[in-house]
Amino acid sequence: MTISLGARGRLTGDAYIIATVTPSGTSGGTLTVVDPVAGAYNSVAFVIDTRDFNGTAPNYLIASYTQTLNALLRLTSPLTNLFTGSRQVALDKDNASAISRLLFAISGRTWGAVEQRTLTYTPTGAAQTTTETVSLRAYPDGTTPIDALLIDLATGGADLRKASATMASAPTVDLGSAPTGKVAVTGSATILSFGVGKHLERLVHIMDGGAVLTYNATSLVLPGGANITTAAGDCFHATSDGSGNWRVRSYARASGKPVIRSGSADIADASASGRIVLTGTAGQGATALGLGVGNIPTFMGAILNGAIQTRGAITAGGYVGVGFANDTGLQYWGWGLGDALGGGNSGANLKLFSYGDGGGFLSGPIVINRATSQTVLMSLAVTGGTTLGGTLQLAFYTVATLPAGTVGVVVFASNARKPGEAAGAGTGVLACYSNGAWRRLSDEAAVAA
Repeated sequence: MTISLGARGRLTGDAYIIATVTPSGTSGGTLTVVDPVAGAYNSVAFVIDTRDFNGTAPNYLIASYTQTLNALLRLTSPLTNLFTGSRQVALDKDNASAISRLLFAISGRTWGAVEQRTLTYTPTGAAQTTTETVSLRAYPDGTTPIDALLIDLATGGADLRKASATMASAPTVDLGSAPTGKVAVTGSATILSFGVGKHLERLVHIMDGGAVLTYNATSLVLPGGANITTAAGDCFHATSDGSGNWRVRSYARASGKPVIRSGSADIADASASGRIVLTGTAGQGATALGLGVGNIPTFMGAILNGAIQTRGAITAGGYVGVGFANDTGLQYWGWGLGDALGGGNSGANLKLFSYGDGGGFLSGPIVINRATSQTVLMSLAVTGGTTLGGTLQLAFYTVATLPAGTVGVVVFASNARKPGEAAGAGTGVLACYSNGAWRRLSDEAAVAA
């Protein structure tokens, strides 16, 4: 709108653009024009030219064009302040790497930009590719840009950079309180909620472990429908809906174990016996496989191409090794290590054990010494020829400790007298039990000390 200053009733004279109109009720008001008015015209009459509303007055068009040009100049000049304050924006048409770029700055320090540019990249193991992109770029140091969001205009695909923030475990860990796609959670406090952020997605890394994620059917839905006790190194993917309710869509334990164990009903491709083997106890698995009842499997036969190892503590009268028992589990014989290591290559000797009908230990009739390789027999009954590749050492007894004899048994009586030796000075003889007494082999006289 313009003010025409000049003769009354005439549309001639200088024109001024009205800046503001301030009404004063029924008493008129005041007009303020954009440019100053010469002193000679302070009290002259004026008219309001309504033709300017239709854009037909030349002076109005010129003023409008001037304001438009000024606005464009403010927008396109380098780092032009937006009205007031320190925030600035610039349309950069000269940057060599961008077709167009809109910069955002504060007091001359660049913080961000929107660019449309040609991007050339070479994926690992693939050929060089060129595409057109639009990117939202950040300037963390004020100089070097990084792509916060990069959109491939050829495919519509986008690459979003996700920063990370650290939050302490607490009843409410507000995953939406920081503008980051990744969150590291420290501490071991119980977690009841992830806050009320809507339509969010977060990748969470558990740093310390021990925190319990508490299941809630509405606000915190967890895999398996139960609480999860976290461990250091665990990771999970969580999203929220339009009401701010969160759901953990996947949970990966650092140990590699599943969040919940599979039940029999979950193993659809297995037979009933197979499901028992996979989910039952050792005894139930052995029974399902036809290996006997309980925790002692029974095999019809076995072919082994490697070593058999059994490990455990040796108790008094016991052994670690292989046992031989009937189908009810009653053990008759055992073959294995019968004593503990003694140091200096002693101990851990190989023994054969016998057990009574009640399962109690009877004896160890055969012992093979680990250090000397000698075999000690409690007794030896030979019904045919015997060939020895080494020495034969008989059991040692004194005359007073000779056992109750069995006809044909031979021993060494260490203090028995040879013919001609005085009483009490015997140097030992081989003795055979015969005719009701232990007799020396040289003359079949009864042995005497």
